[in-house]
Formats: sequence, structure tokens, C-alpha cells
Amino acid sequence: METPCIDEQALAQRICKREGGEKQLSIAQVKEVLRITLEEIALEVDSLEGTAALFGTLAKHAENAEKTSGDDGPQASN
Repeated sequence: METPCIDEQALAQRICKREGGEKQLSIAQVKEVLRITLEEIALEVDSLEGTAALFGTLAKHAENAEKTSGDDGPQASN
């Protein structure tokens, strides 16, 4: 069974849509920053303590994300 993964293209598109600031970011720029961010997180999560810290960080941001997110929320892909 394949591990489900986040659809990074769709995530980058949602980030661009939410960001919508004065300076428009390209999806390619967001995908590059997202790739670097995910690589850095992966380096941090090499132990149970790191995994717990990751989930703690995600939980901290989840509440705010629910308030500011649009209707086209996250979907996992294979």
C-alpha cells in the first residue's frame, strides 16, 4: 500500500490564492519554497520527539487555518 501524500501542486495553488497580496507570487515560486520547507521539516522529524513537535506545530496552525481557509481545502493524493 502506497503512503498517501499531499498534492503539492494543489497546495501551492491554494497558497497562492490565499496569499493574494499586493505582489503576486507564481505557483512555481511557491512550489519551490514548499519543497524546501518540506525538506527542512523532514530533517527535523527523525525521531518520536521530532514527530511530536511536528504535530504540535501543525495543531497550533490548524485553528487559524480553519478561520482563514477557503472552501477548497486540502485533499490527499497517492
